Amino acid sequence: AYYEPHVIILIQNYTDDNGTKQPFLSSVDDLYRWNYGFIKNLDNNKEASLKKLSDSLTVNAKTDEEKARNIYTWVQAHIKYVAFEDGDGGFIPRRAADVCDKRYGDCKDMTSILTALMQLAGLKAYFTWIGTNDIPYDYTEVPSPITDNHMIAAVQLNGQWVFLDATDPHCIFGYPTDAIQNKQALIAIDENKYELVRVPTMPATASKVIDSTFIHITPEGIKGSMVVHYNGYFGNELYDALMYKDSVGTADYVKYKLGKASNKFKVSTYEIIKANPLLREAIIKGNYEVPDYVKRAGNEIFINLNLEKFFNGPGIDTAKRMMALENDFQHTIEQYHILHLPQGYTASYIPKNFKAENDLLRFEITYEQKNNQVVCHQTIQVKYILLQPSRFTDWNNIVKQLVAQYKEQVVLTKN
Repeated sequence: AYYEPHVIILIQNYTDDNGTKQPFLSSVDDLYRWNYGFIKNLDNNKEASLKKLSDSLTVNAKTDEEKARNIYTWVQAHIKYVAFEDGDGGFIPRRAADVCDKRYGDCKDMTSILTALMQLAGLKAYFTWIGTNDIPYDYTEVPSPITDNHMIAAVQLNGQWVFLDATDPHCIFGYPTDAIQNKQALIAIDENKYELVRVPTMPATASKVIDSTFIHITPEGIKGSMVVHYNGYFGNELYDALMYKDSVGTADYVKYKLGKASNKFKVSTYEIIKANPLLREAIIKGNYEVPDYVKRAGNEIFINLNLEKFFNGPGIDTAKRMMALENDFQHTIEQYHILHLPQGYTASYIPKNFKAENDLLRFEITYEQKNNQVVCHQTIQVKYILLQPSRFTDWNNIVKQLVAQYKEQVVLTKN
């Protein structure tokens, strides 16, 4: 729908049986009246069982934010997302009490119980229609039901809107799910009032990987240990991925997450630490080995300390690719590759530091020798969600510089 030419037909008005012209979908006001008709008959705030549940979740909360967080995390943990839509069920949320009793529901049902529990706790929470990034339209340009395919809750805390989507069991409170970043949200305040709000795009600093890899040169190649921290959307993804994996699936996933240097990478032992489940922070520790990674020539050893090359090759083929390039979320990756100098060797060549940046990508590679160690610190910051074809050349130009830096190697010479 972003690129295929297509026609959108909007029925702006119609003439009723009395000959009177009635507005239908000529504006966002019309669309809101249509949408509100699906929720106006819900009576969610009079169930004693819901009030009791809301009170139990917020009894020790000291702030409205803490109340909202407690309710959100409870719904994520106890209401299973099942996308069951039949007839009007594709539009009308089920009663919050019914969702609570059944312990499952679709996006509208999860919004129903979220808003009910929060309103019973005295919070300003509302039903909210939104389209995911699969849909290219804003409500202001296409006031039609085709502009949204999802429903979430919006709660006002400290004068700011917080968007809550409980269909993702591990989305962090305060983070919108990645598929609704930068989309227009239609928030139902009451029957006659709504707000159109742009969902924020989380900055690159909100989702980080910090990787510390310790490297020892062996006669066969390299080996060592790794400690990798994940937070933000990276942590969210990790918690989601591990949710239903058995021991074999978990081991394969860890190898995929930690893998670097070459396809001969092996993980011997590992440990997964869920450091802060509330913020979805996690750590993977592992021991690894990679045969045949270093090169030897006479009394010299050559090793590339950029064990993981995030961008390689010529970049985007601008002659063939006509579609935008999608990125789930902006992010930052920091890697510390720490080489322990083998006994009897010194670092005879260490590459120069390098950095480059534009509004799409920032990267920096620094090298430092500390006693018997050489530390390569690589920072990658990806700063786009949708990379349009008009920016492909800008992307390729900066990636070309990074690829050149990836070829640099540290040279060790035997004393």
